[in-house]
Amino acid sequence: MKQNFIFTFALLATLLMVNVAPYQLDKRTIKFGKCPGKDGKLALLDVTVSPDPLEKGKDFNVTVSGPLTVDIPENSMDWIRFFDKDYNPIHFFNFYGDFCYEQRHDIKCPVKAGTKFSTVLTGVFAPDGDVAATAAHLRVLIQDTNPEPDVDIACAMSEKIVLV
Repeated sequence: MKQNFIFTFALLATLLMVNVAPYQLDKRTIKFGKCPGKDGKLALLDVTVSPDPLEKGKDFNVTVSGPLTVDIPENSMDWIRFFDKDYNPIHFFNFYGDFCYEQRHDIKCPVKAGTKFSTVLTGVFAPDGDVAATAAHLRVLIQDTNPEPDVDIACAMSEKIVLV
């Protein structure tokens, strides 16, 4: 009887370990892919965030890089926005700036299609409180503001995020 109990306990412990191992909760990384809907046809940006995972109410940096299949013209804007689980925008948590801002010495616009580039977008912060509980996705969008109306040219949307 004692051997059956030990065997059952060892089997249960093994099954629990096998079930937990794939989650690697200590190594969450935010992965970005194509944007949903009509934005899925836009050029795909390479995006990483730091720190990762994002912390509630804290500043973070967004690194955007490429090459892209389209040009990034002068006067392009970058938009960073949080969305809920149903991909509805969370108001008051959108950040934007001049993507080609002349004080960013790491990028010069226009950036021709196929040209490697990388820049860090700063001044972004994660929601906290009740809003943090609804934040499920992060979108980074580059928009050409030269024509009227503005034209979206590149996008990346995160998989589900968890703010810690």
